[in-house]
Amino acid sequence: MTKNQDKVFVYFSTCSIYDSSKTGSDYVLHKLKMEQLIKNSCKQFLILRVSNAVGNGGNPNLLMNYIVRAVKNNETINVHTKATRNLIDVDDIRSITFDILESQSLNRIVNIAYIRNYSVIEILEVVERFYNKKVNTNLIKSGSGYDINAPEIEQYFIENNQVNKELYLYNILQKYF
Repeated sequence: MTKNQDKVFVYFSTCSIYDSSKTGSDYVLHKLKMEQLIKNSCKQFLILRVSNAVGNGGNPNLLMNYIVRAVKNNETINVHTKATRNLIDVDDIRSITFDILESQSLNRIVNIAYIRNYSVIEILEVVERFYNKKVNTNLIKSGSGYDINAPEIEQYFIENNQVNKELYLYNILQKYF
């Protein structure tokens, strides 16, 4: 960082810092420490707090990978009825990141998230329709979610005609699954 003061340091952090159930987790504490280190050490930086990114590959136990696999294999799924998630296409993360860098709006933290959360039940229903399959579910009256304030990037989704959240998720499924 000290050798490249003329460069912009871009750090991908997490929106999980807003999740009260993860406040003291090692993961969140590490992300917050890194953010502080960058703010204190870099002349030019951009910290992007990203929600649940969906793209090719990745951890098979992440929510979308798990649900798609379970639907394809006709597995029974445990669904926490009060749980919500914010899903965003990795291509949108890339585009938004480049838009911010091009605008030279630096030395700040920006939340990168879709404009609305999905209940886990909504995600499952869209995946079932996508594959034209219905799976058995165990509904568990638990779970939680948290809102992500991202007014700076709302316009991106409006300009790209991505405000219908069911269609947005369907397009993600078409692209990656």
